[in-house]
Amino acid sequence: MINEFERFGSFGDGLHVNDFLTREQKRQIVRYCKNLINSIEQKWGGPSGSNGSSFLYFPELTITATAKNPETNEDAPLIGIIDLLVVDPYGGCHIVDYKISPADYYN
Repeated sequence: MINEFERFGSFGDGLHVNDFLTREQKRQIVRYCKNLINSIEQKWGGPSGSNGSSFLYFPELTITATAKNPETNEDAPLIGIIDLLVVDPYGGCHIVDYKISPADYYN
């Protein structure tokens, strides 16, 4: 698992996770992610595959819409980012927003 994390840890400017994260820090991140996934799956439908389907995860999902600008009465674009959109095995969508804390989703 750590090797997979390292593989995705390169940045365009030549930095790599090994340049600034210790092995223990990488282990903690992986452990946190595994615990978060387990908590989400238990909360919203059991482990992946419980009904023949699996969970889908969409991190940093950009959403766009239009709204009337009250000053000009013209359509104005709205753009936002959902930190994590989770689709459960039953097709339900759940928004996980880390703006304040992931405490409700991670035990």
